[in-house]
Amino acid sequence: MQSSITHFFCLTVGLIMVAGCDASGKRPADMPKLYPTTITITQADAPLADAMVNMRLADGSQSKWYSGGATDVNGVVTILTQGGSPGAPAGKYKVLVTKVTSEPNPRDPELSLTFSLVEPQYADFARTPLEIEIKAEPANSFTLDVGPAYKMEAR
Repeated sequence: MQSSITHFFCLTVGLIMVAGCDASGKRPADMPKLYPTTITITQADAPLADAMVNMRLADGSQSKWYSGGATDVNGVVTILTQGGSPGAPAGKYKVLVTKVTSEPNPRDPELSLTFSLVEPQYADFARTPLEIEIKAEPANSFTLDVGPAYKMEAR
């Protein structure tokens, strides 16, 4: 399970890096209308900075339009679609949240240990309790909590 968190994190970072607008910065012609969306992620009622947020359609259907982003120091993520266009298409979404950190390995200083700082259920589409509905409105704002402080070595 812990390795799936690490794989999810790496996939999310990779999608953010390679997805997006073409070299000209223009939106794809077939991209649906996007609605400005911000999500505040908290953990133990405190802002969760540097977390990766990924949104997937709640009905499980696939979309070619990836929406998500990373939280700032206040735990706020401004949702981007395809890595660069502000907002997300209207619809119901499950929200996946991950955060990892690395620390020196006390047994081998040349290696580091990776830890997940969010419970695994929040990175699992089938188990996440986090859901939102983005409406065709000028602004959508949500606050979601990922439970108590957590730290587990990712393998």
